[in-house]
Amino acid sequence: MIDVVAGIIFRNKKIFISRRPESSHMGGYWEFPGGKINHLETPEAALERELVEELGIKTRIKDFILETRWKYPEKEVNLMFFEVEWLEGQIILSFHSEYKWVSPEDLNNFEFPPPDREIVEYLEKSNF
Repeated sequence: MIDVVAGIIFRNKKIFISRRPESSHMGGYWEFPGGKINHLETPEAALERELVEELGIKTRIKDFILETRWKYPEKEVNLMFFEVEWLEGQIILSFHSEYKWVSPEDLNNFEFPPPDREIVEYLEKSNF
């Protein structure tokens, strides 16, 4: 089991999504930024680190939103989603091919990996 964290970053009633490069696992899919939790790292610390590494931004992890598990043919992931406050920095993509700010009701217009479907449905119904 691989523990993974992802951040739901809100700004002006829109949500940040980023696209995985074609050459990566699940390439071309949109996702919420984050990554694997390292040994002895808390989920919150892992997410803050990943957002610096992937986007170059400083953040504060706010609330836990939900957790889901997914079995791929080659691995199983435990995915934890957190609400994130963007504190400072300008987005510089180091992994993703592009990003967008989208309204929650527009999330269904983008193709997300299967493990993200539960959070997409949750966000579409929520009033953030």
